[in-house]
Amino acid sequence: MTDFINIHRMSFEDREIILVGTAHVSKESAETVDTIIEAEMPDTVCLELCATRYRSLLENRQWRGKALLRTIGSKDSPLLLSSAVLVYFQRRVGARLGVMPGDEMRHAISAAERVGANIELIDRDVRTTLRRAWTLMNVRMRIKLLFELFQSVGEIDEIGEKDIENMKKKDVLEGLLAELGDSFPPLKQVLIEERDLYLTAKIRKAAGRKIIAVVGAAHIPGILKNWDKPIDIEPLESVPA
Repeated sequence: MTDFINIHRMSFEDREIILVGTAHVSKESAETVDTIIEAEMPDTVCLELCATRYRSLLENRQWRGKALLRTIGSKDSPLLLSSAVLVYFQRRVGARLGVMPGDEMRHAISAAERVGANIELIDRDVRTTLRRAWTLMNVRMRIKLLFELFQSVGEIDEIGEKDIENMKKKDVLEGLLAELGDSFPPLKQVLIEERDLYLTAKIRKAAGRKIIAVVGAAHIPGILKNWDKPIDIEPLESVPA
């Protein structure tokens, strides 16, 4: 275990599970994921991605201003705006740290292909997650959330060298979300706690005798906590009215 990555060896039924917690903006996390997959030769590599994010990652797509503007006025525009701000924050921080956000997932995909492992996407669809979070917040909380997100982005240029060194030792985006979760309980519930349950259930259902699951470090405590509990993910896939 290092400051960048933590590994837990677990079992479920007759399968060996290797849980790998990474920082989403960390060069060492990406390199370590490579090493673990090649050394362990798993049957399956589980990734904390949904199909939408997986395609975006492979195509290296970025948010485009015109596409976002076309959504203004639609019911999903606040969701897309919030997500765009988070993506922009992650990219700006990644540029300061000298690493592309999502590199640990790209490395995991490449390593899985090299060793002939299956790839399973285990995260809930990002659109469902955003809609659930938005629905559970009242108007005042929504406005406050957007304000704090933009404020966080605006403070990136004020980050000094000491701050950058500290940021290299943790998952910056997950840290931001954790801080926001303290002010916005519905956000923490949907982005962290619900996904802890979802990821746990999906990992336990993954195919193969040896499975490596690559997830953000912030989800490790929740997965460990829920590992032996029965989980019904169906209610987590709906959007409250």
